[in-house]
Amino acid sequence: MDILDTITFFGRFVLLNAPKLQDGVVITIWIAVLALPASVVSGAIFAASKLAPFWPVRWVTIAIVEFLRNTPLLLQMFFLYFGSPLLGWRISGFACGVIAIAIQHGAFFSDVIISGLRSVSPVQVEAGKALGMPRSVIMRDILLPQAALRILAPTGNQLIIAVKDTAIVSAIGVVDLTLSGKILTESTGASFEIFIMIGSVYVLLSIIIGYLVARLEKWAEPRVA
Repeated sequence: MDILDTITFFGRFVLLNAPKLQDGVVITIWIAVLALPASVVSGAIFAASKLAPFWPVRWVTIAIVEFLRNTPLLLQMFFLYFGSPLLGWRISGFACGVIAIAIQHGAFFSDVIISGLRSVSPVQVEAGKALGMPRSVIMRDILLPQAALRILAPTGNQLIIAVKDTAIVSAIGVVDLTLSGKILTESTGASFEIFIMIGSVYVLLSIIIGYLVARLEKWAEPRVA
């Protein structure tokens, strides 16, 4: 079989089997749509707690963040999925996946946010204090706009990693794109072709996120500078 025949065969295979992955793609996109903003929010909460003036809050938050950063995401999903019924809760696999991704990536986002805040020159903060500006105004008008612009690129990278981590929800029975591909592989026996299709979808989602973050960065730069 020459290259043209191979391409033709693969194209026909994709046209025939792509609709069978549609539901899994929708689930993956929904997990990403819910988990990505939640991870940014949880990261902001962790960052604020790590910078809190009350030291017990700081140390407890640091301990939680280090635990989340240094344990596998799959283990955290298992903990939520299999541990919550022991506490009398029944959380769906979909919800466990969203929560686990949001919390773990929030732990990473917290350091990104803190680094962005600390990258702003302290001279500007001192100037704001000298002008009698309240701390909340300094944070809103001086620190946050500049820090937000500086963390856009690493935030985009973290969001792309989070999208790829959505594949892990297949381990707790959520029929996402990855698990849909595994099921289709068992029925067709064409593992190579199917996982090329799956990989292409993740690449496409990553490219879209990277493009949107780049556009946001380009839009925000002249407004913050």
